Parts: sequence; structure tokens; C-alpha cells
Amino acid sequence: MMKRVVGSFLILLSLLSCAAWGQDPQRNLPIIKSFELRYSEPEAMLHNVMNLLRVEGVKAVADSTTGRLVVRARQDEIELISEMVRQLDVKPINSPYSALETEVLAPVHRDAGSISQPIGLVLGSRGKMAVDEARNVIVIRDSEDGIERARSILRELDLPRGSLTLQFLVLGSDGSQTAVPQSEKVLKELSDLGLKEYGILGRASVRTVEGQQFESQGFFKRGNLRLTGSVRMTAGSSVEIAINAEMVLSNPSDQQQSGRATLRTTVNMPIGHLVVVGLAPAGGGATEPLVLAMTVRSDV
Repeated sequence: MMKRVVGSFLILLSLLSCAAWGQDPQRNLPIIKSFELRYSEPEAMLHNVMNLLRVEGVKAVADSTTGRLVVRARQDEIELISEMVRQLDVKPINSPYSALETEVLAPVHRDAGSISQPIGLVLGSRGKMAVDEARNVIVIRDSEDGIERARSILRELDLPRGSLTLQFLVLGSDGSQTAVPQSEKVLKELSDLGLKEYGILGRASVRTVEGQQFESQGFFKRGNLRLTGSVRMTAGSSVEIAINAEMVLSNPSDQQQSGRATLRTTVNMPIGHLVVVGLAPAGGGATEPLVLAMTVRSDV
């Protein structure tokens, strides 16, 4: 197959050299043309074309991000290279792979860099991705199925920046019996932490939006709680929250400080669910730990 292709190219080169006399002068001016490749890797196509062509003055670069071969040459050379690409960029016999295509995803409400990671996770084994932060786009090169999966993730994540309300609860066995959202998972976590009966000792809430730092403070009868962090939307109705929490504990009888606990963690949680974030020593003579839990509500 390759011998026949090389033979055809040599004949074309001979004809072009013989016909060079009497060409339109405009055809001798260099032009730039981009060839989109469907099956071949741009670097391999560049190597094959330049080795077969062997014509001085032709400049070419391989753009692996978009799957293109970009060529600067005369019109007659461009025509020859077009024929080369047409014959070389074919689906291999018995290949299970489908053609690769290029797609430019342009988020409207989100920064391209902030949603590129989940998009990259759904690409196929041959898929490639590049983020152009200047234009706020993500360039995808993959099969049609991979590109459709990337589009689906973009539709999930590229939503208007609505505000979120974060509510933090300090739970303890001597807290009020105010009802809190429950689930089997939360009850099991509380049981594993030694809290079979619990109530709310204190709470803190804050309204924030994705990408902004939040800060909140709350007080309860055993001390006070200070929280900082940030929120990032993830696929589906979930959020990833980076939390820095500091709990200062005091003795209820004399209000003297009896301890301090800090927590730095990242929680991935569904909106509307209650999750256990961590626990702190009880302080103030109590024996059971305090539990920090939280829930998130969308204000969109």
C-alpha cells in the first residue's frame, strides 16, 4: 500500500515540476492551509508528508491539540499535500477505533479551567484536551462518543452562579432535641462516633457563591466556632467544600477556656443532605465528643 502511495506521489511531483513553467505568478505565492486529520496523529502525518514531499520552502507544524496539520506552501504544493493527506489519513483495516473529531467547548457561566478536570475524566483513551484561558474555551479531540460525554458534563456544570447557604451544626448528647435532618448514613456515623442520642448545641450559617471565600462564626454553651473556606460545584447536584474550622471550648461553669480543636478538610456532598464533617473533644468535663455536621441549600 505504502509503495503504491509513494509511486503516485513521485509521479505527481514530476508532473508538477514539468508544469512549473508558465504557471500563474499568484500560484507561486505561499499560502497557509490547515488539514484536519480524522485517523492519523498530526506528528506522524507531518513526518510522512515531509519525508515524501522533500521540497524546500514548505513549512509545516503538527497541532496535536486540535488534530491538525498546518502547512505554509505554494498553491501547487498545497494541492499535492492535500492529495497526500487524503490518501494517508484513512481508517486502518480492521481497526476498532472511530474517527477523531475536534470540538471547542465554550462555557458561559464558568471558567474553563474550573470545569476542565471532570470533562477530562470522561474522554476516551485517545482523547486529548487543552484549556485556552484567554478565550475561556476547552478544546477537545476525541471520538464522537467522547465529545458527546464532554458536552453532557459541560451542560451539568455550566450553570449560572447561584448562591448557596451553608449551615453548620455542633451536635452533642446534651444539646437541644431540635429536629435535624437525618439519614441512615448520618445515624450510623454518629453511632460510630459514640453519639447515640444527640441534639443541637449550636449552629452557624453563611451564604456564599462558588469561587468566593466564606467566613462564619457561631456560639454555643461549650464554646464558639469559627469557619472559613470555599465552595466548588461538581457534576450532578453536588458541591465540594474546603473547610477550615476552629472550635474553642470552654467550661460551662466558669466559662474558662478548656480546649481548642481545629479541622481542615474537603467534603464532597449532595445539596440538601446532612453530612458529618468531623468531631472534637468534648471539653468542660463532658465525656462524649462534639460533632460538626453541615448541610447545603441552593438559593437558585
